[in-house]
Amino acid sequence: MRRAPGYALAALCLAVLLAAAQLLHQAVPPLPDYLRDDPAWRPPVATADCSRRAQLGKDFPCRARPLPSSGGTIVIVLYLPWERPDVTAMRATMGLASLDEIERQAHTSFAYFTHAFETYGRTPVLKVYRSQAPPTDDPALRGDATTLDEDLDADFVIGAVHPTLIDELTRRGIVSLSAAYLPGDFLRAHAPYHYSLLADTDTVNRLLASYIARRLGPRADYAGRGLKGRPRRYAVLHNAETPVGEQLSAALRSQGVRPAITIGYPADSSAVATYANLIQQVRSAGATTLVCACAPEPLAYLTGIAAGQGYQPEWIIGGHDFNDVDVAARVFEPSQWRRAFGISTLATPDRDDRGDPTYWTMALLFLGLESAGPTLDPGTFRQGMRLRAVPADAREIWWDAAARVYRSPDGGRRRTTWPATPARPFDPACLPRDSCKE
Repeated sequence: MRRAPGYALAALCLAVLLAAAQLLHQAVPPLPDYLRDDPAWRPPVATADCSRRAQLGKDFPCRARPLPSSGGTIVIVLYLPWERPDVTAMRATMGLASLDEIERQAHTSFAYFTHAFETYGRTPVLKVYRSQAPPTDDPALRGDATTLDEDLDADFVIGAVHPTLIDELTRRGIVSLSAAYLPGDFLRAHAPYHYSLLADTDTVNRLLASYIARRLGPRADYAGRGLKGRPRRYAVLHNAETPVGEQLSAALRSQGVRPAITIGYPADSSAVATYANLIQQVRSAGATTLVCACAPEPLAYLTGIAAGQGYQPEWIIGGHDFNDVDVAARVFEPSQWRRAFGISTLATPDRDDRGDPTYWTMALLFLGLESAGPTLDPGTFRQGMRLRAVPADAREIWWDAAARVYRSPDGGRRRTTWPATPARPFDPACLPRDSCKE
């Protein structure tokens, strides 16, 4: 009997889909090191009766509805944060994906993942929520969590990066996933209800402090006019609303490196005058080398202001908040960023990356759903995640101003400890594997 014309094509598409699924299983980035810890954590109560809240404590996660069994529906919500108009314009300048593009791609990725992964008879449903809550408005962020829970019936939320939002989702027993740099103690305190694609900031700070102490010599060899060759004096710059800068300074001191100054920039990047004052303060402290635990937007302002003041320090990268991504670095002041080098915990970047981690975050979610097995609750989901945890590590990077991309010496070799030999950024001869002997 003759087969229908579309039969062969359908079979071919299925084969390609299965092959791609296998590759994805192998390619998804590993989870950060914090999941290898095994602190005492409260048992999940995804199916607990909320009438027991009085005995459990008012802050104990408790859901009126259980996670779905076989044949039920899994509600996955993509949370898109609010953006000021100037941030939207900057994202467009950087070539980053717009919120509309992220939403369209999310639906495409979701359609693929629902076919490529085992969900044990459950039907995943994707909903999209665009927040109107500024990142400085904690009550509004908690209101977003209420909406995600009570109006959208979320079982899982991807894209929740703000600690306040994550905290409220956890209180409601909703599992969330993000691409956010968060402290290890925060992640442990919110287990098993939040997961990040990225290493925790404790790990990033430890790797960066060790790199500075072991790989950088006593003199600012890569600084510009007026600073080159001087004794290195470090300044730590960071978001004043988070503890990451003070934690980084503490990590440096533990390695015998004492920063000349640690200073925070305001979360509201519209305060440009404050940024100018910040650069003046690090100059007055005699800093030759700026260690910037900075997000791309403020870093764009800081590098521009430094150039305007004729200040030419070294810039040390730790990969905080995606300042180690090519598309972000292209909007930093070029005359400044040509002296940028350091480390990155990210995988070797895709040169066509649009700066949107939604695809990988969704991939991580579906890996967790499949690995959890037929019984789904926060505990089994966490165990599935732990199967894929590996020690956090990093690779060295430096900014190639001519090609406008980051380069990785030694073939991008990843390390958990650094050799006590001088780093050689900006040296193309050291790019191939084992080309510069230690």
